[in-house]
Amino acid sequence: MKPDTIHIFIQPEIRSSFWVDRICMGIAEAAHEHGDIVVSLGLNETAADICGCHALVVGNSSVWLETAIERCIALRINPVIVNACMLPVNQFRCSGVIFELEEMIANCVSLLMAARRCRIVLLGVNPDSATDKVKADAFIKASHNLSPDNIVWADSSID
Repeated sequence: MKPDTIHIFIQPEIRSSFWVDRICMGIAEAAHEHGDIVVSLGLNETAADICGCHALVVGNSSVWLETAIERCIALRINPVIVNACMLPVNQFRCSGVIFELEEMIANCVSLLMAARRCRIVLLGVNPDSATDKVKADAFIKASHNLSPDNIVWADSSID
C-alpha cells in the first residue's frame, strides 16, 4: 500500500516550542506506525499534491489560525485544527483535534493542593495566546487560594 502524506502547517512563532515539539512527535510516531510521511509546510508554500487533501493546522493564536484556515480554503485544502481547547469561531466550519485543557489544569492544581503545596504559580503564560488565556482562567477557577497574582505572564521566552 502506498504511504499517505500528512501535511502540517505550523504557526511560525511557536514552531520550536515544547508544546509543538510534542504534538509533532506524536504525529510523526503515529505516521511511522502506518508507514506514512509527514511534511511540514509554511502557509506560503504548497505541495502539488495537496489540493483536495486534509492538512493539520497547529497553532495557538486565533488570528494566525484564522489566516491559516483562509489560506487552506483558498488552496482547496481541508484544514484540521490541532489546538488545546479552541477552534476558530468566525465563519469557518472546520474539524479539530482538541484536548480538555481546563480539566487538566484543575486536576493538576487539585493534586498539588492535596500534597499541601500552598505556593502554586502558573509560569510562562503567553499573553498573546488564546489557549494560555484559557489556562490562566482555569488556574484561577481551580482554587479559592489562587489569584491573578499567581500567574507569571511571559512576553517572549520562559527565560
